[in-house]
Amino acid sequence: MVIDLTNNEKKIDIKIFKDMKSRVNKYIEQGGKPIDERRIYLDYDTKAEYVLYYKYKNMLVRYNAYVSKYNKEPTSLQISVNAGPIDDKNVKVPLETFLDMKARVDAFKGTLNGTTHVYLDMTTMYDYINYSTYKNMLKNYNTFVSKNKRQPNYITTTTKSCNTTIEIPNADCYKNPRYYSNGNMKQETLWYCSANMVQQILYELTGVYYSESYLAKKMGVTKSGTGPNEIVACVKNILQNSGYKIKTCEWKYFDDIGWNLLGKMCQDSKIGVGLHSVYKLKWGHYEAFYKLCLSKEKIYILNSLSGGYLEARSFSTMKSYMNAYSGKSILVVEVE
Repeated sequence: MVIDLTNNEKKIDIKIFKDMKSRVNKYIEQGGKPIDERRIYLDYDTKAEYVLYYKYKNMLVRYNAYVSKYNKEPTSLQISVNAGPIDDKNVKVPLETFLDMKARVDAFKGTLNGTTHVYLDMTTMYDYINYSTYKNMLKNYNTFVSKNKRQPNYITTTTKSCNTTIEIPNADCYKNPRYYSNGNMKQETLWYCSANMVQQILYELTGVYYSESYLAKKMGVTKSGTGPNEIVACVKNILQNSGYKIKTCEWKYFDDIGWNLLGKMCQDSKIGVGLHSVYKLKWGHYEAFYKLCLSKEKIYILNSLSGGYLEARSFSTMKSYMNAYSGKSILVVEVE
């Protein structure tokens, strides 16, 4: 039985993709003209699994973007990516990410229309904005530069002006006193979300930088991720070895905490909080947040995907993500 993996979200080893790439290149060099519906087999000897050529081209774009950005090959490549728009999510895009988007748009030789996708990160192609939104962001960016004679820290996806600092507009908003922002909030690999979350928590509590690769190794992270218990063990070990006395380091159910207490913990410099949920109701994911506003019913996520960006997520959306996960969703780490 031959299996079509065109719409499958599994990851394949980079050696398999490079073999596919070699065969496609040889076919084209010999005068072949592949059509979008042509089968590209993962293993030409067995011909047991394949992707269609149009999906292969998408994989090739992500592969080339990764090599160009990091000057090395990825270890694996996801076949299909379920990309989604973030135009209406009041996202704050870091300057570094926006300038990368701008460079790609400026270099594009084709035709752009209002619904053309402009991806935040071409290496993953998870999140995108439509070109019409990008034009508004570019207008805000240019206006800010002209007025202030410098570049902003963030450019929002809404029609509002660029943001240089993060304000707390209401008395019932709680803000994390210390966190990594801008380009530092992104996770280094697709499976380092746990390390990224722990990195944020440890930075808030200690002010010390721990690399994601170091944390991932301590937690035994694989391409399938890691478990909540491994995260707790890692955090305890690092804090204790650094001389901190731990009051709490455990996962809790959201219903035992609620939004109000979650906000207060976020603002407490001696408490670090992490989240575990099913992101977009599709992928198990760990993440951190930097602000919570009760009256707006928003939790502001340090989204580590797509190069990293600040996401204003509604309580209802966040709750649906947490409810989709069967375990405890809130990691609470408190030191004396």
